[in-house]
Amino acid sequence: MIIKQNKIDFKNITFCIPVRIESMYRMKNLIATLHFLDRYVETNYIILEADKTKLVKNDMNIRNMNYVFVKDEDEIFHHTKYINKMLSFVKTPFAAIWDTDVIVPIEQVHKAYLALHNNKHTLIYPYSGVFLCLNELVSTLFSKTLDIRHIEAQSTKHLIHGSYSVGGAYMVNVGEYINAGGENENIYGWGPEDVERNARIQILELGVKRIEGPLYHLFHTRGLNSSRAEPEIEMKKIKEFCDICGMTTSELREYIKTWSWL
Repeated sequence: MIIKQNKIDFKNITFCIPVRIESMYRMKNLIATLHFLDRYVETNYIILEADKTKLVKNDMNIRNMNYVFVKDEDEIFHHTKYINKMLSFVKTPFAAIWDTDVIVPIEQVHKAYLALHNNKHTLIYPYSGVFLCLNELVSTLFSKTLDIRHIEAQSTKHLIHGSYSVGGAYMVNVGEYINAGGENENIYGWGPEDVERNARIQILELGVKRIEGPLYHLFHTRGLNSSRAEPEIEMKKIKEFCDICGMTTSELREYIKTWSWL
């Protein structure tokens, strides 16, 4: 295991974490995620909180952290819009988009980071697709110790998205990803932005890679922004995803040119 005194140099990448604190679990998980990464890597962070009031305290003692607050009265968290906003702030060639509740073994994160430098992949997942959800007890223990061995030793992990998840955490070549449309802001609220992103990059014939190993998801309660929306909103998102899946490479490139946020 890499010790704190010998942090890995990740200065060419920026970790972007979009935040809306819906419960005490979100805040606790954000702190745990940041301090876990900070224990092992020297890198850059952008934390963007979009909400009615500021709840994140910018006193977490994380080096090279840029905190941004956007006042947003909308009850639905427009995840894709705020990721694009963070990408516009990124000054490094690579970015890692991380959920507040995601823990990935550092060895896997390191392999994904090195793969980005090969310039063969636009999108890299730092895990195999195995997305394991932790219960409240294990999550709390990890938050207190930041010792991933407590997670790996537990038998209570629950596979929640099958063996081919595309959510939670991913890394991109920033320039190439923005040229591919960045995040699709036509997808508003929770899901299916993750599957749309993966499909779009593959239709555009850009490189996608996975790193072997699991992703762990810390426990939190589920509210409006981590569950299905009203049927009208859900159908609009699903239609967007299905329309893109039916496009050829050239059709998709032309469609992306119409996206107003670009």
